[in-house]
Amino acid sequence: MSGALARLRALFGDPLFTRTAGGVVPTERARDLREPVAELLARAAALLEQPAGLRPSALDATVTIQAGSDYLARLLLPALARELGTRAPGVRLNVLPPNPRVAARLLTEGQADIGVGYLPDPPETLHRTALFRDGWAILARRGHPCGAASLEASAYAAAGHVDVSPSGARHYSRLVDRALSRAGVQRRIVLTVPGFMTVAPIVAETELLATVPARVAALARGAFPVAVLQPPVEIAELEISLYWHERSHRDPLHRWLRSLVRECGTRAV
Repeated sequence: MSGALARLRALFGDPLFTRTAGGVVPTERARDLREPVAELLARAAALLEQPAGLRPSALDATVTIQAGSDYLARLLLPALARELGTRAPGVRLNVLPPNPRVAARLLTEGQADIGVGYLPDPPETLHRTALFRDGWAILARRGHPCGAASLEASAYAAAGHVDVSPSGARHYSRLVDRALSRAGVQRRIVLTVPGFMTVAPIVAETELLATVPARVAALARGAFPVAVLQPPVEIAELEISLYWHERSHRDPLHRWLRSLVRECGTRAV
């Protein structure tokens, strides 16, 4: 490992990592390299995993995807549809409504070919590979009384909140509530909606707050008059993964498609 790091330092002309009192931290150059290197590695994986003899341009098939939430569909589908249109125009995508509660069953029963999302306890019958991790942020309307760079826990608890529950599943909310509970804080939820992408217009016109994945907040800030605030407590990151069943594990089409989803997932970061 030390030898590989030395070669990388010579290649980039930068130490890449430095020691501090708190441990080893990446330099600014290393931070800048993170995304392009991740994309290169994803592309390399896609090339290596493409089965010999498979011609994506000649494929004629329909693939069903179970997306764990609307925000994941928003992040992945534009890039995935674009790449399929270029590389495999004969492959059609069928995207099921977001429902984390039944994702594992649909994959097990063959009603879905691949799943993308956050499943806290996936069954052992499913294969899994991580796509990316996402942090958390708070959305508030611009000019909200709580609209400072960060919120005090007391102000957060006093406000009304929008909660997101795709098809009644609280997979995402539980991460937030557990972190709040450990800090002795509780949200006052006054509105529950089925998708993350409906939160921003509600928050923009009310006094409500919403605790959402960081990439939801980034999308919202560019489209609505909302402020993005730091949560008052540390919340465990979401690990967004790609899931599939053993039945399709070695199938050439599905292997190629999974590598393409991983590539698009890397770009979403």
